[in-house]
Amino acid sequence: MSQVNVDTINEYNSAAGVTIDGLLIKDGAIPSIAGGITIIDEWLMTANTTEANPIINNLSRSTIDGFTQLGSGMTVSSGIWTFPETGYYFVGYSGYYQHQANSNVVNMRIQATTDNGTSYSTIKINQNRGGSGSWGSESLFATVDVTDTSLVKVKFDFDVGGTTPAATLYGSSTSGVTKFTFMKLADT
Repeated sequence: MSQVNVDTINEYNSAAGVTIDGLLIKDGAIPSIAGGITIIDEWLMTANTTEANPIINNLSRSTIDGFTQLGSGMTVSSGIWTFPETGYYFVGYSGYYQHQANSNVVNMRIQATTDNGTSYSTIKINQNRGGSGSWGSESLFATVDVTDTSLVKVKFDFDVGGTTPAATLYGSSTSGVTKFTFMKLADT
């Protein structure tokens, strides 16, 4: 095996870049490594809610600290989230809430469907029981294999057993106290 030692490799055709072992380098940039992360999107719940399955109201794409989505973004209709393209996705849901009554269980869930909503399965759940006035926060994470964007979808819910309203899930357009994160990790 031979070794080549050089200080600089110049492009023969300045518009094409240089390909080394299948990796294209153009003007010092590597656009994607082995199907790397090509989509990142983050949404906020911008107002408080006491119970929602799914969370449908007051959803807005985040602009906190200058955030802008990478690649194609998610779409949401009536609380049902549609992925922009197939692939493996990281899905995150985090929220901050306060119990309004004693001994009520707060449930935060990520649910997914593979049949365009005919049925849903809970793919991640966090529960908390607390006294009146106590605070809590939860973060849920799941990986979803989106094999068909018309069939595979997700939804997020917040529900509480007991007296209504039993808890308040807080929303804000400026602090991201409740947010939803989507990241395409790889192609399927």
